Amino acid sequence: DLATLNSYCYYVAGVVGELLTSLFCDYSDKIARHRPNLAKLSYSFGQALQLTNILKDIWVDHERGVSWLPKDMFNIGDSTEGPSSVLLNPSFRQGMNQLIGITGNHLKRALDYILIIPSQEKEIRQFLALPMVLALLTLRKLSRLENSPGENSIKISRRSVLIAALVVRFGAHHDRLLKQLFKTLSRGLPTAAYNPLNPAASHSG
Repeated sequence: DLATLNSYCYYVAGVVGELLTSLFCDYSDKIARHRPNLAKLSYSFGQALQLTNILKDIWVDHERGVSWLPKDMFNIGDSTEGPSSVLLNPSFRQGMNQLIGITGNHLKRALDYILIIPSQEKEIRQFLALPMVLALLTLRKLSRLENSPGENSIKISRRSVLIAALVVRFGAHHDRLLKQLFKTLSRGLPTAAYNPLNPAASHSG
């Protein structure tokens, strides 16, 4: 179910965001002043990237008999249908849109995380902003799919990666530009009424 998926993504990727926060705070006293706020958002950075990878690799995983999708959300059980048939299943498209929306919520929190990092720390902001932008580009491709994709139909082109890298390099330290970039890339993506709480909270204490 969704709770299990969230827990999995946290323990394989969300903790990376927490580790990065510790490293950044140890590196910079200015960043360390914001540790409490960064800590609240840190896991979403890793969660968003892990969910993006899961969504991107659905069809490759399907071919090898593996699925990370919540069965209750997609209502496809242990279907052995081919990828094309599965994609055309209305419940599959609905589940995809919901997971894209959930991933987008995590990415919005990742943006908030980046904006807390002092703008003088350009390299750290660039390091964080580029995977966020590439994830958004991937979600845009996934949200527009109407047929079972080949590997290249989801992959971000080298040209797009280069443009994204240049934009991030010259704009990551500008809050307004980052906000506008996020707004532009997320426009039209499915949304989800979902509060991305830290899955580790249920295991604490």
